[in-house]
Amino acid sequence: MFENTKIAFSNKKSSELLKSKFIYKILSSVTMARLGTSIIKFAIKIRLPVKGIIKTTLFDHFCAGENHEESLTTVNKLGDNKVFSVLDYSVEAGSKEESFEKFLHKKIQTIDFSKSNKHMPFVVFKPSCFGKSSLFLKLSRGDNLLGNEKLEWEKVKKRFEMVITHAINSKIKIMVDAEESWTQKIIDSLMESLMKKHNQKEVWVFTTLQMYRKDRLNYLKKLIKKSKRENFKIGIKLVRGAYLEAENLRAKKLNYSSPICSNKHKTDDNYNAAVSLILQNIENILLFAGTHNERSISNIIHWMMKNKISKDHPNIWFAQLYGMGDHITFNLAKEKFHAVKYIPFGPLKEVLPYLIRRAEENSSVDSNSKRELELINKEIKRRSIQSR
Repeated sequence: MFENTKIAFSNKKSSELLKSKFIYKILSSVTMARLGTSIIKFAIKIRLPVKGIIKTTLFDHFCAGENHEESLTTVNKLGDNKVFSVLDYSVEAGSKEESFEKFLHKKIQTIDFSKSNKHMPFVVFKPSCFGKSSLFLKLSRGDNLLGNEKLEWEKVKKRFEMVITHAINSKIKIMVDAEESWTQKIIDSLMESLMKKHNQKEVWVFTTLQMYRKDRLNYLKKLIKKSKRENFKIGIKLVRGAYLEAENLRAKKLNYSSPICSNKHKTDDNYNAAVSLILQNIENILLFAGTHNERSISNIIHWMMKNKISKDHPNIWFAQLYGMGDHITFNLAKEKFHAVKYIPFGPLKEVLPYLIRRAEENSSVDSNSKRELELINKEIKRRSIQSR
């Protein structure tokens, strides 16, 4: 199903395909990619004029634009191919009230922008963009907040409620990202209360589970039991995880057992077990499966076929990052499954940390970069033969 490159790259011109090949050729080499990201970091630090190069390569490949208007072309182009979009303002979390309010304003704008376009049924935000990480850490540890911290935390909860209420009133579903394990406990608690409040009849609010964590499968089991006991529905954005290096480094530094699975195979098993559990309870859960793993997606499709579940079942969605996994997204959409692109946008200067992280992740040994390059080469060859 995922081998049809004609469908996968139907929205790319040959010139765009060649540029993608150049990018993935670099990213598929660990040495070249690490050297490239090091040069970019150094060049930015000493203020060399490299933004133009970054804009036409990494930025154009992994981001839709610097603002909503620039992103609209990409959203509509994807929509023409029956692919939905989730726009994500991909800037790093700030540490001051001013930055939290700015992000709240930007998220409200994104909701307003999304509600006018049928191709954008979801929005997403990161908890640490609404409040200090130190607050999430203290509350996750069970520490008491000081007087001014209590006021700050009330503001954090108010921002959560404001953006969620605005999304629901706009008929937009809203996903909340996961953070590092040491700040996640209070986020879990907050999300449970928000899902209980807003997901009585329909799923509007989603929490995110990172399945590279050893404890998340048990947490999911408890969450499902709680939802049945207290009569609310669950929205689950299911991912493998984004903070592997930070999690393991902190565990080593503070001398505690890492909460992360010891290898990718165990993470995959965890992810697939979570999928299986969710599918068994699909009438009560909306699954947003964020993955580039073809086997995980094939498992879901096989289960749907076996259980005579329609391809466009409203509770099952598949998502891949913009600039990656086109062979998955477009082939799923062609077969009439709910296929989504997770699309970062924002000012180039502010999304640079995201772009560097994306480059570093794609250059890791177990990344999908070689697979991406293989499929791009296959399509270039197909077009070459066809044009003869």
